[in-house]
Amino acid sequence: MKENDGHVIVLMAVYNGEKYVKQQLESIYNQTYGGRITVCVRDDGSADGTSEKILGVKRPKGRALVLRKGKNLGPAGSFLRLIQTAGEADWYFYSDQDDVWAPDKVETAVKQMRRAGETPILYGCNYSLCDENLTPVKRCGIESKPQLTPLKMLFYNKIPGCCMGMNRALMDRLKEMKLTSVMMHDSMTLCYALYAGGVVYDKEPKVLHRIHADNVVGLGHRKIVPLPWLKEKFLLLRRKEDYDISKMASEFLRVTEDARKLPYYNDIVLLKNYKKNLRNTLQLLNHKDTKDAPLDRTTMSIRSKIFFRLF
Repeated sequence: MKENDGHVIVLMAVYNGEKYVKQQLESIYNQTYGGRITVCVRDDGSADGTSEKILGVKRPKGRALVLRKGKNLGPAGSFLRLIQTAGEADWYFYSDQDDVWAPDKVETAVKQMRRAGETPILYGCNYSLCDENLTPVKRCGIESKPQLTPLKMLFYNKIPGCCMGMNRALMDRLKEMKLTSVMMHDSMTLCYALYAGGVVYDKEPKVLHRIHADNVVGLGHRKIVPLPWLKEKFLLLRRKEDYDISKMASEFLRVTEDARKLPYYNDIVLLKNYKKNLRNTLQLLNHKDTKDAPLDRTTMSIRSKIFFRLF
């Protein structure tokens, strides 16, 4: 083992994942990376044998496990808790419970992130789509390099959390944020990295991303069925979302030194203030990064939520 490779912490939220989690853990434990790897798992209230399965996976030398159990918070809440309680390390990764990592994923990511020095940096790789038996369905889940701007990736995240790595500088900023809920941990992380530091994008797939009936997030959104979609939005008018992107933007600004000097400062300020008056709301609606395909379900939902200030 090379001492100068640095300590890696992998953050994994699990829920009723006993069927696939062993294979995922083995792919992490067996990475070619020469440094220490600790997998920090939060069991989000599983009702099956997920935790027992995790404890039964043999760990090679240089690999460690921390397993905590808690009440069900959902994927975003569970990862937010993992971020807030993450220990000290040089590099951090998010992990799903049912994927399989390429053997050199961590080694490749660390090499690319190391060049950033002390700048908050995120590594994002491509992924291969597979069925539940890991039979390839599509070699590259990301067909072309995403448009990497903070607002675009907040609303239309193209790099899932299972493909993300972070340096200490980025994770330290995330730990400082006083947030109790977020839209999703990965879109929040990617948005902040693009605002405060940068993203290294690797077009090569380093994750076998398993798609099956129990996925929390699948291949994409369904087409709009008008009446059910309108009913869903009217219900949101009454209860709104349980997260606040304006508060998130406020935290971005609070934890960032020299925020005014950053290229996307005005975008984050707009995000913070978009609910304050109609002018700001319309300005966010007219921002080029809040629009995608006009009749796309995701675009329609996002624009509805902005107009009615639902998140």
